[in-house]
Amino acid sequence: MESAEYRYETVVKETMLDAMGHLNHASYLTVFEEARWDMCTAQGMTIEKMQARGIGLVVIEAHIQYRREVRGGEPLLIKTRFLDVHRKIWRVEQTMENAAGTVCSTLHLKGSMFDLRERKILLADSEWRAVFLGQGL
Repeated sequence: MESAEYRYETVVKETMLDAMGHLNHASYLTVFEEARWDMCTAQGMTIEKMQARGIGLVVIEAHIQYRREVRGGEPLLIKTRFLDVHRKIWRVEQTMENAAGTVCSTLHLKGSMFDLRERKILLADSEWRAVFLGQGL
């Protein structure tokens, strides 16, 4: 079941740039991560709540495609949606668009819930599935 799309806006900071004035390749992952955390927090999945339950989120696989140059000071829109949530693994698609609406980058990742005490992947329970699918807690 595919989730609703979550939107996150940001502006490229100088600290994110490489020597050519482009968004550094590693900074793309940081921007996508910020968007996912913003979505989680907006849905009620705070770091405090996860720590209290002894769980975290773990990225298992990430594939990023760079399509267009992104420069310092550019406003960006990150669109995030969960493609599906299986028993343990969920798939996320994120797109990064510039002010003109051009897709500059896409990220596809697989992730899971992680038991911080047992150090193992967990089943996504109904509470967290609701967050992933944009239904909130």
